[in-house]
Amino acid sequence: MTEANPRLVIRPGTGTVKQADDALLSALISMGFPEDEAREALIKTGNRNVQVAIDTIMMQRDSEGGVPPPPPPVVPTEAPTQVAPRKSVQTAEKASPATGVPSGGAPSAAEQEAERLKSSFDTEGRAQHALKEQEDRAKQVRKEQAAKKLAQNKIKVQLQQDKMIRRMKPMARQAANMEATAVEALIAEIRDFLKESGPNDELSTLVDNFSNTLALLKSTQGAAAAAGGAAGGAAGGGTAPSPAAAPAAAAGGGDGGDVPCMLRVRLDDGSQVTERFRSQQKLQEVHDWVAGKRGGDTSFSLIEPLGLPSQRRDLSSSLSSSL
Repeated sequence: MTEANPRLVIRPGTGTVKQADDALLSALISMGFPEDEAREALIKTGNRNVQVAIDTIMMQRDSEGGVPPPPPPVVPTEAPTQVAPRKSVQTAEKASPATGVPSGGAPSAAEQEAERLKSSFDTEGRAQHALKEQEDRAKQVRKEQAAKKLAQNKIKVQLQQDKMIRRMKPMARQAANMEATAVEALIAEIRDFLKESGPNDELSTLVDNFSNTLALLKSTQGAAAAAGGAAGGAAGGGTAPSPAAAPAAAAGGGDGGDVPCMLRVRLDDGSQVTERFRSQQKLQEVHDWVAGKRGGDTSFSLIEPLGLPSQRRDLSSSLSSSL
């Protein structure tokens, strides 16, 4: 007689089971055990479970020296300690609608693989979401940096334009006493600056003022040159008259004749106005004309900026005596 495994303890039934469980009996028969042998084992073990019944059959065969046992059956790794009736087993094997896994047993290999793939997809999705968030943050940072740089460049350009305006305004007030070539150089400098820095209304206005002054300088200096040439030919030499005296010299040499002349006046706001007068007209008429340009305001004086300090003229004198 083969010695029983000391670790295997088979506890017989309490004697209250007189009939084998149909579900367990069917399971043993499907594994290849004879019906009588399976029924007897189930009754002896009190219908505990399939594994205990199989152990009982194997021990019985070893003790009797009977026929070899059938091929090892495939037994579930975990079996319920108490098997419900057939109808209950079928109900328990139905898949749970929430998880898709039978509620009465462990998930199958296919279900485990599906769960693993689902977990893998979730991990990949989370990684992609984190990467997208990182890219969005990087884009936002680049956008903020570009806006900051643009604002800094705008401030830098504005400072450069303000510096140019402060430098050109005094020159605009002195342009009437400059040579035409010097005024042309200032106009070219401002235009080149505007091409690099962008438009600026105040600098554009200065260009217009310089251009008007340049046109008057060219006409005045041309007339002065012509008058100087005529006087030099008559007197046999001498110097050319100043630009301010050119209109009178060109028109008649300043000998007291009433001749037309072009008068240019620069107002206190930096703008310039021009008008034709006769050489015998009084400075008072010029004063009244300038007052009209100032909206009727007469609280100003006419100053001829030819020398240092500037000279204030008597309004009762004529233009010919003032030039």
